[in-house]
Formats: sequence, C-alpha cells, structure tokens
Amino acid sequence: MSDNITPVAPSNMTEHVTILSPLDAEDLRSKGALHPGPVAGFQRLHRRRISMYTDKEYKRFPLDYPPDGPEADEAYCTISEVLISRESLIAIGLSDARATELWELWCNRPAAGASPVVRKLICESDPGDDVIALGDIFIDFVLVQIELPDDHESGRDDDASCRAYFDACGISQKTQDAILDPEYEQIRQTESCWYWVKDTVGGGFRDLQCIRLESLDRAAQLRQAASGSNSSPGARERAAGVGAGTTRSGQATPTSSGQATSTGSGQGAPADVPSQDGQNADTDVWSSARAIAARNAPGHTVLYKGSLSDDRLRGLFDTNGRLTDATKLLSSPPTDFSSGRKDFYFTPMYEVADKYRCHAKHCRRSSSYVMLRFHMPNAAIESLVNPAIQQVYWDNKGKTSDWQQLIWHCRTQAQLPAHLAKYKNATLVIGTTAKARAEVYLNLGSWREVGECHVMKVHDQTVSRKRQAIQFVFSGTPEGQDFLLRNGLRDTLEVLTSPPAGYR
Repeated sequence: MSDNITPVAPSNMTEHVTILSPLDAEDLRSKGALHPGPVAGFQRLHRRRISMYTDKEYKRFPLDYPPDGPEADEAYCTISEVLISRESLIAIGLSDARATELWELWCNRPAAGASPVVRKLICESDPGDDVIALGDIFIDFVLVQIELPDDHESGRDDDASCRAYFDACGISQKTQDAILDPEYEQIRQTESCWYWVKDTVGGGFRDLQCIRLESLDRAAQLRQAASGSNSSPGARERAAGVGAGTTRSGQATPTSSGQATSTGSGQGAPADVPSQDGQNADTDVWSSARAIAARNAPGHTVLYKGSLSDDRLRGLFDTNGRLTDATKLLSSPPTDFSSGRKDFYFTPMYEVADKYRCHAKHCRRSSSYVMLRFHMPNAAIESLVNPAIQQVYWDNKGKTSDWQQLIWHCRTQAQLPAHLAKYKNATLVIGTTAKARAEVYLNLGSWREVGECHVMKVHDQTVSRKRQAIQFVFSGTPEGQDFLLRNGLRDTLEVLTSPPAGYR
C-alpha cells in the first residue's frame, strides 16, 4: 500500500459490495480480529481470517492480538472495504495516482477513447448479480489499461530497467520493492516484468475475492449456529486438504498401512557423490531411478509444489480431503521442458518449493500461499523404463548437453529437434531447473549460449552449499495424469502450513 493515501469519495456505482459480510465483520470486531485501516476505505484483518490455511500458519497470534503490537504487521493485513473500488486497486499493488486514474475511467465507462478490447469488456459483458463475474470484468479492465506494448519488455533484466517498466504500469514503490527483493532474484528472473505485474495485480484481486468467499462461508456458519443447526464437524478442513495425512503442524502421520511416510526432511535433495575423476558431481545421485529410490527410504520419494494461492486451492479437495481436480496443479507453457503443453511440475527439494512460496507471499500479502506435498512409491518410479522416464541436467563440467537444447527450444517455443522428442513423449522427466525468462533465451544466438548462469541453484542445508535445483516433470497427457493419480497424488497429497521436520 502507498504510505500517502488520499481519501476519495465513493462513486454511486451499483457494484459496491463489501469484501467482508456485515454479519462476519461484526463477529470479527467483537473478537478483536478486525480494525479500521490507516484511512477511510481500508480495514485491517487478522491473517488467521484470510483462510483456513492462514488460521494454522499464524496460530501463534491470538485473534485479539493488539493492532499496535510489536508484530502487528505480521498478524494483520490491510485490505479494502469494498471489493470493486479505488482502494482495492491500491491494496493489490497500484500507486495512489494510477489507482485514482483507473477508478475514474471505470466509473465513467465506456470512455470514448477506450480501446476496442476495453469497450468489449465494459459494454458487452452482462454479469447480472454475480459479484465474482463483475469482479473478473473489473480486473480484466484494469490489466488491459496497464499493459504495455511488447517492445517495452526488451532488455528488462536489471533492477533499474524493471523499475522503469513497473513505473510505466503504475505499480507502487512498495510492491516493486517486494517483487525485486534480492532474496528472490532467481525466482523473479524466471518470468517477464509483465508476468509479475499480472501475477501481483491480477492475482491480488483474486485474493480479495477469495477473502470475500471465506467471509460469506463464516457468515453462513454464524447463521446456522444462531438457528441451532450445525454443519458436519471438520468438513471445511477436509475440503481444504488439511488432515489428509497431516497433523495441524503439517507433519506427516502414519498411513492406513500403519507405516509412517517420509516427512521430506532432505531425502529428496541431491547428495555429494564422488564422480570418477574425484570431483563432486551434482547429478551423479540422479543417474538412475534406483539411485533416486535409494535416497528416499522407507520406500517413497517426497515431492513438493510451492506457491499455491487460495483461488487455485478452492475446489482442489472434496469434503473428505481427497484430490478432486488435478488439473489445478498444471503449469502453463512455455516452461523448462514444454513449449506448448501444460505439465505437472514438482521438486524433491523442499528449499526450492519454499522459495517460490515465500516470494509469492512477499509480493501478495493478502493471500494464504501454501505448499503441497505428496509421496510417490519408489517402486512406481522404478517401474518406468526408457523411453517413459528421461533425465536431463546441466553438465557442471561445461560440456554441451541436451539440457541446454531442451531449455532453449522449450522456453523460446521453437520446434523440438527429433532427438529431443523423447523428453516430450516421456511420462516423467527429471532434470535441472532453469531460472531465466523466455526473452533471455530469445536474445541468445543459439542454444549453445545457454550456460551455468541460467541454472537455478539453492542452498542445500544437508551439505551447506548451493546445488542445482531439481524438478520432476510429469506429462500433462491423460496417461501422465493417470500415473500421478495412481501413484500417490490422489491418496497422499497434503497441504503444508509449516515447514516439515528438519527445516525449522
């Protein structure tokens, strides 16, 4: 949020729907979990009431934690009072001046000078009484207005150039600082400046929509309690995936067979294995499916996915805590190993998933970003043989490799050479994670210029040094999804609301 916010009188538009239900807001105030914001139009909501996941993540803060306490910024988030409003635009990362300009355009729609796309959005859409639909139209309108031509993206690799781009879009300085935090530089480099604008602003508005839905759920529960009827105990927890193999602290619990599954405390991370010339090779441990299995006793490979927000989590689980829609876990192309198909990306390295999750939380403070974890039987991995399983890594000795070619062709969406088709056709590809966005590769002379500077590395606490980030990529085809569902994803997928043992 901007530090100097100028209050603006609300317009008389009909879409003034509050984010928090009046009944829920009254209850939150009585519990000390809701307070006035810094200026009119804003409010401070306890993070435990953003969603069920934040309720567990921030449980160290009582609901009546003082709004002026020493950790108040950690316990509370500042959101707008009205969903479709100028204040919402500020809350999701736009500067005060840009938010005012866009709000005036919205209130005076359709503007004579609006582009055809904008006119279509604001004139031909008929959301009726559907607040979510109207909200979608509103944020689409905003994104169309702030998007810059593609040529503005050229050469946006250094912080100064990125800030110039964000300034042109109207992103607040506080939001820019969060996106460009040096702690998450490798994550930021994986996507374009426009991606981060769209993810932060568009995603931030979806976060507000999710907060509204949570508030409506609580209001319904209050009405049920007042009428003497009770909903099924624990149904919301099960539907959120909490309890599906986890305790309240997010630790693994015994499976139905009575054997505790792995907690993921480093088993999935590469280890130092001497190569034939006596040098440590990052990828030696991943040289075979059996070697992978040997690192994950007692019989499972632990895989993580970080940075899932409320809107992606809704509908992911049924009321029994079982996975219902695996497609919510697909990653859209272009990605490291796919130029045109959505695939499933996971990592055996907790540090990698946590980095993505922390960066997302850093940029979007009104969401409950969580990490997912599931356990795949080693026998399932071992059952895959060439060509169903492929491995491709950056060669740390500087030799050219399939990895350089695959990353370059997929990220630039160029046609794959015949000898790389095996990676597209495989059920599972295990390999090194890249860190540069597509335009970086487009500006290279050829795939031969892909080098170690394009390799994502993370600190491995088991050996106290940085390693290549490793990813497990499962085909997004029906066959690939079926393999995942049959081998752990359906039965063991769980939400982590705190770090596993060994990562405190």
